[in-house]
Amino acid sequence: HINNNNTESISVVFGHHPLLAQPMPRIDGYNELLNAGYIRESVLETGRDVIYLHGHIHQDPLLQINSPVRGTHRIIHISAPALEDGFNFVKIFFSEVTKLPLGLELIQYRLGHNLSLTPRDSIKIRLVDQNTLWSETDNPLTQFILDILKSPKNVLRFSDIFRSIPKKLLNGLDENQKSKIIENTLLVLELLELVEITNRGRAA
Repeated sequence: HINNNNTESISVVFGHHPLLAQPMPRIDGYNELLNAGYIRESVLETGRDVIYLHGHIHQDPLLQINSPVRGTHRIIHISAPALEDGFNFVKIFFSEVTKLPLGLELIQYRLGHNLSLTPRDSIKIRLVDQNTLWSETDNPLTQFILDILKSPKNVLRFSDIFRSIPKKLLNGLDENQKSKIIENTLLVLELLELVEITNRGRAA
């Protein structure tokens, strides 16, 4: 069931087969989901972005399916790797104010030659238009962070930013809540291409 009334949520659908043929030679006639065309149209008619996670063909395509006659809404179509090759980490982050889903981050963890999992570059996808993202920056915390990022230092650690935030901007919040709000603020700025975040998942 895809809820097209609750704007504070986004639907995530899991399926074994993809909704589109994958970019690879094949002799099997049934590599995508039966009636995939009907399902694609039905999902697009909901007027909501939908994330579709699938397996079966374990390549690494990331596709956005839309239709000019269905508006700007999309199916974000993500393929999983084979289990022995690694996994995908998909994170959806929401506005602290409007509760709207703002963006999606996909990190592909893959098994290296030394049998260690290594994250590839992070892939970010906007789930709202640019004007909505800009409206998320109209607050004292974001403006303060932007001022910090204008400093002569080309690279700042998360811990540097965390310690620089005045207590009055995040009054009454515990450490985890503060970290989450600062992280979401930085992700919004990254979606706007105002900052670049590197070394995700490493110690701050």
